[in-house]
Amino acid sequence: MLKKVIVCAVFVLAACSAEETRTYTYSCGDTKVTAEYSDADSIKLDIDGRRYTLPHVVSADGAKYANTDESIVFWNKGNKAYLEVSDKQYPECGQISAQ
Repeated sequence: MLKKVIVCAVFVLAACSAEETRTYTYSCGDTKVTAEYSDADSIKLDIDGRRYTLPHVVSADGAKYANTDESIVFWNKGNKAYLEVSDKQYPECGQISAQ
């Protein structure tokens, strides 16, 4: 009986510590953006064949991710997002899929 309890406890702890990755695709005008969330501290974005890893930054509302000089900003709330890359502001982004 004790072995069964220990085995169950190990599986429960492993499941709790496993990092869950969530991937969403957004349409920002004609541009498709893939956002991969694997932890609360950063996001990985695929935009036009380039991959960016942005840290989470403080925001008044929603979840905001940006590099240090904020030349790349991804800010989402619900199914909508705002994207700016090197002074190019994309049209409002709408979530089109989730995995």
